Amino acid sequence: MNYSIIHDRIIDNARNRAISKQVYSEKHHVLPKCMGGGNDKTNIVALFPKEHYIIHHLLTKMYPNNRKLLFAFTMLVMKTDKHDRNYITARMYEKCSELKRQLFEGESNPNFGNKTGGFSNRKHTPKLLRKFV
Repeated sequence: MNYSIIHDRIIDNARNRAISKQVYSEKHHVLPKCMGGGNDKTNIVALFPKEHYIIHHLLTKMYPNNRKLLFAFTMLVMKTDKHDRNYITARMYEKCSELKRQLFEGESNPNFGNKTGGFSNRKHTPKLLRKFV
């Protein structure tokens, strides 16, 4: 199976559509940062949660030896408790993402109206502050 063709079709479809702000989508780096991709607008595309899941799964098939891509996909699909691992499907991920969006939209968001995003009372370490510069 040619995973690159499927990957490229999903990315091309995403680039050629407009997504309303009322519809939940996730930002995705077309060329992953771990492979030299940057944060410029040409490298970022808005994907629906199910597409995002599928793209990351395809990337693990296309580059099976890239540990960073494998880690990213694992973090996307696996919730780890101390001794229990629960894997989810693309459809379950899509539903969870939509529920998360509904839970935190508008005034139900604990940071609603807070311009600092809820981080104003936190003190950052010098090491972390250097990352922002």
